[in-house]
Amino acid sequence: MKLSEGDKKNCLKKLLALAEQNIPVQPTICHQEADFYVNSSTKKEFFTKLRTKSLQYSYIAVLIKALISKANSNGQAQLEDIIDYFWNFYNDRKQKGLVVEQEDSVFYKDNYTRVDIRKIILFNPVKRSFLANYVAFNKSTNMLVINSSFWTTLTTSNKKAIVEMADEKLTAYYNRISR
Repeated sequence: MKLSEGDKKNCLKKLLALAEQNIPVQPTICHQEADFYVNSSTKKEFFTKLRTKSLQYSYIAVLIKALISKANSNGQAQLEDIIDYFWNFYNDRKQKGLVVEQEDSVFYKDNYTRVDIRKIILFNPVKRSFLANYVAFNKSTNMLVINSSFWTTLTTSNKKAIVEMADEKLTAYYNRISR
């Protein structure tokens, strides 16, 4: 079978990823097998990081819920939709008389703007957390893009589990800061 240059590069990337993970590679491994190992490893890594991550602020968990809720079938979400999700999440907490966020957070104040929310999303969870390995911002389309090799492996039940884990993180976080 003759591989194109693109297929060769793709295969090499996958094999290198397997080597970095110390997964034994048979000389006859096909690219579908490499996909399985790389993708299952990426998914496992994500779940482990989410499970063990302690939140300094609620932003990571809120972003995860927003992405699962707003992403299209290609794992892309308009940044404006994510901003709306954040706006609604924090306003809903405030209207219910719940702790909104820590005192040094922009969400603690009443006068935050969509620009403030945009800065928080792009600077904190997208660039400075473990999510940087899974989510990128495409400036030309104004979309948050979930790593396709990760997104395409997620089943409906995986997405539900991710949202449940994010909810658990938020519950623990708000219990901690409400004391």
